[in-house]
Amino acid sequence: MYYKKLHSSKIFPQLTVILPCTLDEQPSDTHEITQSADMVIELRCPITSKNGFQAYRDRNTEMITRADRLVAFHNGNPRGGTHMAINIARIQKKPHEIIDIEGKN
Repeated sequence: MYYKKLHSSKIFPQLTVILPCTLDEQPSDTHEITQSADMVIELRCPITSKNGFQAYRDRNTEMITRADRLVAFHNGNPRGGTHMAINIARIQKKPHEIIDIEGKN
């Protein structure tokens, strides 16, 4: 795991970006917001179907572990990352709120 502290901030909450791989592997249109984060964590996991996209599960687990609480906007899709994050929060007994949204996007 690679940690990069970008800004010194005493205001909470802070913005921490957790990437399943590296910043260089992210779409370029995500770089601006990522650079405004207080901390960027690169898990440096390969994103591949060979391991069932384990990188995304690792990223979601890291996000929930570091969070004080989860607020999830969920469309009800039981196969998506939001559903996974909700389950991780439940397992970790983290406070969570689920806001149902319509649509698939």
